[in-house]
Amino acid sequence: MGIFETSRCIALQMEGIKFGHFYRESRYKQVISVLNSSNPSLNFPELFKNQHQLKAFYRLINNESINHSTFISGYQAGLISYSKEQPNSESWILVQDTMLTDYNSRNQDLGYTQTEQSNGFLLHHGLLLDEKYVPLGLLHQQVIHRSERDSARLHNGALNRLRKKNPINGLKV
Repeated sequence: MGIFETSRCIALQMEGIKFGHFYRESRYKQVISVLNSSNPSLNFPELFKNQHQLKAFYRLINNESINHSTFISGYQAGLISYSKEQPNSESWILVQDTMLTDYNSRNQDLGYTQTEQSNGFLLHHGLLLDEKYVPLGLLHQQVIHRSERDSARLHNGALNRLRKKNPINGLKV
């Protein structure tokens, strides 16, 4: 049994992803078939047995019509379908977290994370758990890019708040 067949919830999430084009849908099904029948810990060149399959995979992933929301909206649709199939009305839990991704060694400007010298972005996740705390899927994910202008504005706001808390004349912050 493949990794996407083990759970009805995961299967519905995968089915919920819509690409809006017959060939992209077909290519996606081929990719899922390869992933489902292979060791998921392998890298892409090892997963896709020949150069044509690998090229087709990269074309699908790099297609301008496919973006982050294509997948998240599919996951959400699948989770909604799964919730409607459930006989009980137990509450589910949404666990959220924001993580920093720093790529300081990269030349590409991704934005700042904690300091103006950092290079990266923030990634906010919302993982949905069932009543037994079993993960059901990724309900929400947001990539947050902050520009240097945002950094200066936030830094100045923090300084102003600190000055208001410490109104001593001559205090250097």
